[in-house]
Amino acid sequence: MSDDRDLILLRETLPARAAPESEALPRTWRLIAERQRAPRTRTRVRLSGRLVPVVAFASVVAVAAAMVWVAAGPSERAPLAYEFAAPPELPPAEAFGELAEAARTATPIRLEPGELLYVRADGAMANLSGRPVIQFYRHEQWLDPAGLLPLRIRRFDGESAQPSIDNRTPDTVADREALATGGPSLGTPTAEWIAGWPTDPDAVLALLREGSRSNRGNWSENYGIWDGVAYFLERADPLIPPEVRTALYTALSRLDRLTAYEITADGRRLYAIRRTERDDIRELLFDATTGRFAGTGSGAPGGRYVTDRQQNVTDIPLQPDVSFRCLVSWATVPDVEHPG
Repeated sequence: MSDDRDLILLRETLPARAAPESEALPRTWRLIAERQRAPRTRTRVRLSGRLVPVVAFASVVAVAAAMVWVAAGPSERAPLAYEFAAPPELPPAEAFGELAEAARTATPIRLEPGELLYVRADGAMANLSGRPVIQFYRHEQWLDPAGLLPLRIRRFDGESAQPSIDNRTPDTVADREALATGGPSLGTPTAEWIAGWPTDPDAVLALLREGSRSNRGNWSENYGIWDGVAYFLERADPLIPPEVRTALYTALSRLDRLTAYEITADGRRLYAIRRTERDDIRELLFDATTGRFAGTGSGAPGGRYVTDRQQNVTDIPLQPDVSFRCLVSWATVPDVEHPG
């Protein structure tokens, strides 16, 4: 497959715009470059895996009628003025407390035999070449309930009706072997395993700390936890029981370097809770009304990724220091409808 415009832009941008001391831009584009290759599930998953946030999902799925949606997908695209002003800030612990309370009655979905979990996200990313353009990413996965491993991965770029990636045989051999020998993990969870999580925040934090140990490299322990939880929630959020969610949110609120903001995306009030380390911003987005996970974001402190008013933008606001955000939703779908 030939390089798409993202890789071309990567080559054009990095030498001129990424200062040697700044790690955020190379890291962001390295993630993009990795996703241009034939998709693979994360490796070394256990309670681990290379736990990186998923870049944008979406779909044009023929099986929509058979789906039971867990969260509404993004609305139709509409112009959105660029947010020059910083959004309102609130204490992270307060935000997580409100989210846990809002999600107290959220019943986890039940995957019946013969059903798959379909995961979709829609995202927007600033064009880092300096032109006032937003690049769109749409990505979808059909996940096996055993480990939430992908059976098919499909990606669309921009408005194209033709997928740039359509992998009907994702490489999950190593992950399935790890699942068979060691049981479920943060990278290969099951509904039953999640239901058995401790409800004590200290115990949950210990579970997350141990599970992300092999994946954080030379980054901090809390960076590994935040990154791992992002990957976990993107797939497993609808499977989390309320009492486990409360413990998880309390555990996350105890991490350092957190800030929280209120934003509006897709007509919904969201809490964007970010963790900043070095030149890297990682956001977890939550629906303030339901308390559920809603997506991810990334950027760099002091960044000027977005420098002009945007045109023809999905209803996903970006900021100067936030170059990417995506909204995630889920559905159950019969395995017989799996288009792979």
